[in-house]
Amino acid sequence: MSGCVPLVMQDGIEQAFEDLLPWPLFALRINNSLGAIATLDRTLEAIDEERVRTLRSFLYCTWPRFVWLRHDDGARTPLPAARDLLRFDAFESVMWTLRKRLRRDIGWPPDFAAGCRAVARYFEKAPQGVGRWAPWANHELDMAQVQRLSSGA
Repeated sequence: MSGCVPLVMQDGIEQAFEDLLPWPLFALRINNSLGAIATLDRTLEAIDEERVRTLRSFLYCTWPRFVWLRHDDGARTPLPAARDLLRFDAFESVMWTLRKRLRRDIGWPPDFAAGCRAVARYFEKAPQGVGRWAPWANHELDMAQVQRLSSGA
């Protein structure tokens, strides 16, 4: 949610919604994790900024899939005014995963671009009653990539 690229150091462990989300497009995975610890600082420093911006662009569009928002009216949610993100939250990700496994199909949800647009709209202006609003302001994004993702290209 804060824009930090996930670093996965669990050999052979499936991540949350891995059959649903394009993890390699928004996270870094380091195999042989115990052996990699000694050189982790150098490994991370060697990742160029362009790749990090690209990873964050996909992460920008996928982070709601990891948040359990409340679907019942009047309930407190972890995010203010997040109603438009409900179709893309963790609950919906679980439901999509179950449908996908039941149907034995592949690929990620056809509404990925819609989710990306919903996130962009969510960040456009502060929700009512929220003071300073600058989510992800401390991270550089490849906005052209976000636009392509939002258009479904």
